[in-house]
Amino acid sequence: MKIIELEKGSDADKAGLKEGDIIKEANGAAVDGTDDLLAQTRESRAGSTLKLKVERNGKTQHIDVLFSKKIKTADL
Repeated sequence: MKIIELEKGSDADKAGLKEGDIIKEANGAAVDGTDDLLAQTRESRAGSTLKLKVERNGKTQHIDVLFSKKIKTADL
């Protein structure tokens, strides 16, 4: 799955993912499309890490995406 657009400041951006990277695996499972990646991210919780195998410029890299802890807010 190729990253087409990446939100600046997102957890993926902070982890070092770049537009044009091709995600091959997530947590050891093959990623053939967005459904595969979504299945892995749904299992992740704030504070957990998603381990990605990424191809960038023909080279394989391993990138860990740490899911940020969400701050609980309330309307006052």
